[in-house]
Amino acid sequence: MDQAKANEIVQSLTVADIENAYSGKPGCACGCNGKYYCTVASKDEVTASHGYAYDDDQVNDKQVLRILRQVQAAAATDPFEPDIDRVDRATVCWNVADDLQYVTATVRPTRVYTVYLRKQARTSRGIEKGWDL
Repeated sequence: MDQAKANEIVQSLTVADIENAYSGKPGCACGCNGKYYCTVASKDEVTASHGYAYDDDQVNDKQVLRILRQVQAAAATDPFEPDIDRVDRATVCWNVADDLQYVTATVRPTRVYTVYLRKQARTSRGIEKGWDL
């Protein structure tokens, strides 16, 4: 996906489009280096796809919005990296998965923000196949 299209998609996202969001250190994103949040509306979706329920403090629309805004700000100012696997995880950049599963932004060498899109947000933007569709 080219940078212009990726940025257009990122800037159009709202909390309603997000399944869950991550804020943590670059590297492993299993949750050991940061914390995941989901929206109230996506709680059942997240529980079904992950196989466990998030704790009450992790179901937080405000935190998801905060993380989404960080990703959107990075997309507006930081370098776009079309192949995130080609750069060191601490490199300041942002990326959108080709299947729109996620948008990630490393905003400094010690902080990464990632938002994961809901199925309907992905399909409404033209994605027909990919992880869990």
